[in-house]
Amino acid sequence: VRVRTASLPSLSDRTRPPAAPAYVAGAGSDPQAPDRAAPEGEGALWDQGEPAPEPESLEDLLAELDELVGLDGVKRDVNGMVKLMQTVRMRE
Repeated sequence: VRVRTASLPSLSDRTRPPAAPAYVAGAGSDPQAPDRAAPEGEGALWDQGEPAPEPESLEDLLAELDELVGLDGVKRDVNGMVKLMQTVRMRE
């Protein structure tokens, strides 16, 4: 069996952040609520020089998942995917 691998583009290659999802009528949100999308260049956190949050370590995230009650199938799947990605990175 042959497995293909794909590389996702680096986030540092982005020239601007992704757009916020548009309002969809009947999707459960209040149509009278103010638009939550950030303006196109003004007032956004990335334009105000705010530091990006510190990324969490893989060990911390897996420990947090392990603390959750139940979700045994999800925990098993996530741990399997993590091990697979670690193996792929070691082979590169």
